[in-house]
Amino acid sequence: MKGKTKLVLPILVIALLVVSTCECVEQTVKDEKIKEIISYRLTPEQLEKIENYEIKVGYIEASSDYEYGLKLGQRYKEVIESLPNLPGRSILKSMCLNMLSENHCKYLQEYYPARYERLRGIEDGAGINLKKLISEINSTIWSEGEPGCTTSASAPPATVGNEVFLTWNLDHSYDAKKIFTDIISSPEVDAPEVSGLPLFYVRDIEGYNKVFVFSLGTLGITEMPLINDKGLAFVANSCKIKDEGPGLPALELVNKVMDECSTVEEAVKIIENSPRFASSKFGSTNINYLFADAQGKIASIETSHQYFAVKYGRETGGVLAQANHHQWLDYNKTGAYRPSDYVSSWTRAERMWELLRENKGEIDLEKAMSFTADTANGPEPGVGGYASICRYKERVDPKSHFDSSRGGTCFAFVIQPREKIVWWCGAHPDEAPYMKIDAGAVFTQY
Repeated sequence: MKGKTKLVLPILVIALLVVSTCECVEQTVKDEKIKEIISYRLTPEQLEKIENYEIKVGYIEASSDYEYGLKLGQRYKEVIESLPNLPGRSILKSMCLNMLSENHCKYLQEYYPARYERLRGIEDGAGINLKKLISEINSTIWSEGEPGCTTSASAPPATVGNEVFLTWNLDHSYDAKKIFTDIISSPEVDAPEVSGLPLFYVRDIEGYNKVFVFSLGTLGITEMPLINDKGLAFVANSCKIKDEGPGLPALELVNKVMDECSTVEEAVKIIENSPRFASSKFGSTNINYLFADAQGKIASIETSHQYFAVKYGRETGGVLAQANHHQWLDYNKTGAYRPSDYVSSWTRAERMWELLRENKGEIDLEKAMSFTADTANGPEPGVGGYASICRYKERVDPKSHFDSSRGGTCFAFVIQPREKIVWWCGAHPDEAPYMKIDAGAVFTQY
């Protein structure tokens, strides 16, 4: 499916979809107002290219888990086969892949058999030994450097018109941007596709919720769910810990949640009651979860192998913020970062809390998007740095920020669970505008 995108504000990340051509006058006026929030250093020609870019969204329908995996393997076979040979193996560091040991397969068969059947289908569809492939890729992703991402959730009474929002500054090594298709190149604004294949697609398997996913990492194998057809939405922050043990990695847990759940409370139960895999060597296998649903509920979940904590939006006035450390769990027990270990994470989280609290009762789409473009705590006013929400590599020369030795915000999302809309920015959110993806329209057109 394709659809003409519309400009609306900046956020870096990967998002999809088609925009309905039927928009009310009120929304059009609001969209025009949003464009005025940030003055992008873009030419009219660059803005036109972004506005007219057609984001591809795939749709994979299947009657069983195995059939779904088979179709995935067939569709993305060429990409899956080429991944171990891609230039710049550091691209693979944070792909959230998990080792498919015999022990892990047993956990899948007991706690998430649907995933096990999908992997069997991918194995047959791509004609590869999946365990061997994932083992090879895993050998390249031993955690190096620091995790990233800053996220937020806002809901009534903090929002205007009972709206609900999730935001996600997706921070990563800049090497990751090398494999994406460019919409424009200076600044680099990426489309959510690789080699003409969409990174966004809908997973529609009989008996489960329809799920809008971003294939983050190995296309066709690692699926980051953003929202389902019930309006349950999700964003994440990686969180390196020392409390290790076997179980289901975070990506598998959240896919199980999106397959089966429609509310925040249901999501909390699955994550709390499932065995949780965590490793100090694989930083992305453990995450801080942030959920929002169409009923206006939001929740922040922190975990390790043994420990679990949840904070609901009703406890904080309808706002929540996260980065790459533990706020609700005791980091002395989980082994998560202390304030002195990772200053950027604590600084980014505190800044997001500050923005949310300052704007309580007045948070709308414009403000939610503006949070992702915030450059406070940078090297100078108006210039983002490594401790900014809109995060740049530490730098003296602003033109040097694509040095891949350290990463920053590569993409950004804003998600509206009630409307089932995903907003995608393929650059730093202070550099380029968002594009609208109407996931709800895609869910209902098949």
